[in-house]
Formats: sequence, C-alpha cells, structure tokens
Amino acid sequence: MNIINDYNEIKDEIIAIRRKIHQNPELSNDEFETAKTICECLDKYNISYKFPVAKTGICAFIGNADKGKTVLIRADMDALPVKEESGVDFSSKNDGVMHACGHDVHVANALAAAIILKKHEAELKGCVKIIFQPAEETDGGAEPMINEGILNNPDVDVAIGIHVTPLYPTGDMYFKEGPLMAAPDDFTLTFVGKSSHGAEPENGINPMNPASEFVLGIHKELAKEIDFSKNVFSVCTFNCGTSFNQIADTATLSGTFRSYDDKDRKACDRICREYAEKLCEKYNTKIKFAYSYRYPPLINDATVCKDVKAFAEKIFGKDKIKEFEKPLMTGEDFSYIAREVPSVFIWAGCGDENHPCVLHSANFYADENVIEKAVRLFVGYTFDYLNR
Repeated sequence: MNIINDYNEIKDEIIAIRRKIHQNPELSNDEFETAKTICECLDKYNISYKFPVAKTGICAFIGNADKGKTVLIRADMDALPVKEESGVDFSSKNDGVMHACGHDVHVANALAAAIILKKHEAELKGCVKIIFQPAEETDGGAEPMINEGILNNPDVDVAIGIHVTPLYPTGDMYFKEGPLMAAPDDFTLTFVGKSSHGAEPENGINPMNPASEFVLGIHKELAKEIDFSKNVFSVCTFNCGTSFNQIADTATLSGTFRSYDDKDRKACDRICREYAEKLCEKYNTKIKFAYSYRYPPLINDATVCKDVKAFAEKIFGKDKIKEFEKPLMTGEDFSYIAREVPSVFIWAGCGDENHPCVLHSANFYADENVIEKAVRLFVGYTFDYLNR
C-alpha cells in the first residue's frame, strides 16, 4: 500500500469537496447539506453507512469486525456564526456563517481516509468506523451519537481524532498523554434591581453595583478553594442598561470555567452562587444564576497515545512530532468518546506563514496540504493496528 499515491489519485476530488463544504457552512445540528455531500461521496465509493445518527450525523463502516478489532475515526462537521474575511476564492456563501475552526478540513480528512480504506478493504483484519459528527461547537454531537450506538455493534477498541490548527506549521503534530483539553463549563448570572431615572437613584436599585463587585471580587473568592495554576475562570460579558440617564432593571454577566477536576467544577458552581447571594443581600437585589456543566475533560489514553505517536514518528520523522508541555484550556466533545474507549486526540498544524491567523477567527485559513498528513496517519495507523 502506498497511501501517498492513493491520496494523490483522489486529491482533486477531496479538495473540491472541502471547498464546497467551506463555501456552504452550516451551524450546529443544521448540517443537512453537509451530510448530503458526505453521503453522496460514500455512495460513490460503495461505502456502507448509517444516516441519520443524532439528527445529522453519519457512521460509515469498512471491513469486517469478525476478522479482528475495531478502530473509530472521528470528524466533526459544523461551522461557526462568524462572517468570513479570509479572502479565499471559495469563501462562505452563507453570510455570517463560516468554517472558522477547520471542520471542513476534518470532513475531508475522514472522507479521504474512508475511500482509501475501502480500496484496501480486503486487506483489513478488522473493522473501521468513520463518524461525521454534528454540533461540536455548541451542545455536543458526540454524546447523542454514542447514545445511538456508534461505539457498539461492533464495539470500538480504539478511537482517533485529529484537529487542525494554524498556530503550528503544516506537518507538525502535537500529542499529549493524559489530560489534553478542559471541561468548558459556562455560567450566566443576572442581578435583578429596580429601574429609575438616573437623576433619582434613590427611587431605584441599581443592579450594576453588585454585578461590578462580582466581577472585581469573584476571583479572590474562588481562589480560597481553587488552584488557578490548574484552572481558568473568565467573566466574558457584562450587559446592563440601554440609556445614559436610566438605571436598568437588570445586569447580566456570563463567562466560563475551565477545569480538569469535577471537584473544582462543583466548587466553582457553589462559590459563584454563594458570592452572588451575598451581594444580593448587600445591595437588596435578586439573582438568577445558572451554571452549565458542559463536556467532560478530554483525557488521552496513555497507551494509545504512545502507540500512535510512535507510529507518527516512523512515518513523519521525530522532528515533526511534538508534545504539549501542559494541558490546553479549550474544550472538545471528543471527550465523550475518550471517556468510553481508549482514545487519542491529536493537533495537526495547518499554518501558512502567508496567512497568519487563529482558530475561530474571521480570517481563518488552513493549508490544504494538512489533509495528506492526516490521511497518512489515519490510514497508516489503522492498518498497523488492525493487522498486527
């Protein structure tokens, strides 16, 4: 098998699909046209699949589980509510929606891997499941796909995910055993006061006062129990009032807490609520508080991570394979899969020095040469693992 040659045979088609999806981005749980494009490609190559799974998700099947173990490859496919400013000639046609996180590239990676694996299906001693997952950017599509059985019949032995990033040059891949990405919890807090004319504050209750004190004081309160060398807490929005001469009825804050420890997550929830209630009493307001426990932290299985990393070093060279020094504070719902089966999540550089950018930005740009790198790892490791 020559994976590079196999990829080059379909490269133009895969790039065209990637660009079609990039031009027609769809938000979470609305990926119907994206799913249609994927299914048309799977049909063309006679690849079996189940659709829909969790509304718009797809699970493709290659090989025979009776012959051995099962590997799962995962790609997410939703876009973001971002107005594209990348300047590429295949920019989004859907105003205000953009593939600013590279999920269109992830779909291309997985489709190319599926086509090549199908071509060599007779050589596979086992089964490959390739899932195209909705809603990674919002409420998470991995968990409902799991609930609908993607990890069973046949049971998955190893799962692999790759996420592209323009922060690193194309060809570099980043690994980390154990904790990799945090639980991305969020909170919303509203202080309810009483509106009045700004010239007559004695007739109202200004909710901006407790809200401001909360912003200034919450880190000190949290630090009594939470170690901020291992956790991150950020207040990200503050909304209060619409007029320069009117005291508002409400002041609403929202933000995020990133952690790898369930004890710290629960402590953050409790401390925020207790501090808000204390300020409520001080300023004679009421509160509405909601803390959302989002994805669990993403923990890479140490054995699988070592195994995939060693394989990557063989095919790309040790100089291209890097390790994160510490866990990331961003979140990923691949964590639901990693919680159930031994898994590894890898970051693949797609950076181009002529297009500096970051994830989730309006000028996001991915070097399409990263697709070949991801495909070589997906296909090569799958064969290596199943045919040992």
